[in-house]
Amino acid sequence: MDAIGVSHKPGEKKGFHSFRRSLGTWMLENEVPLDTIKEVLGHSHMNSSRPYLSTNLEKLKNCSLSLDGIEVTREELMR
Repeated sequence: MDAIGVSHKPGEKKGFHSFRRSLGTWMLENEVPLDTIKEVLGHSHMNSSRPYLSTNLEKLKNCSLSLDGIEVTREELMR
């Protein structure tokens, strides 16, 4: 980072792990197979790659189902 002029203070998220997380998330968003992401990140098991993958909330919202037409009968759910 010093060699390319990127300043870094403790606690700032500009390090190598941030790059790996961004790369993993970008690959996931672009539908790269999980096995490929695992290999690119250099992990032997998919569970090791999970911390480097983030979910795109906008795309996740597209998967949700409407609750229209479902009757709510429990009082605590009506608030």
